[in-house]
Amino acid sequence: MIQNIVFDMGGVLLYYEPKPYVYREIPNQEEAKQIYEACFAGEEWRGLDAGLLTEEEALAGMEAHVPEGLRPALRQIFANWPACMSPVPGMEDLV
Repeated sequence: MIQNIVFDMGGVLLYYEPKPYVYREIPNQEEAKQIYEACFAGEEWRGLDAGLLTEEEALAGMEAHVPEGLRPALRQIFANWPACMSPVPGMEDLV
């Protein structure tokens, strides 16, 4: 008898698309690239996802990878990162 079913969120229940999100939010393509790489493509994001870093620790590390002038935009992207997810059609009914 099945007692529990575990669903992965990103890529199963929800589309997880951080790159289009960042490029949509940051008009300057070079700045968007820097912010994407610092926020989503680095060790800090993986550490945060694995539960090894707090949000504050991860963000501080991310900020070290961008020029000071891009840090406000990085903080905004980080604060609103759930906006890079959207429901996979049909999964709500399945769950």
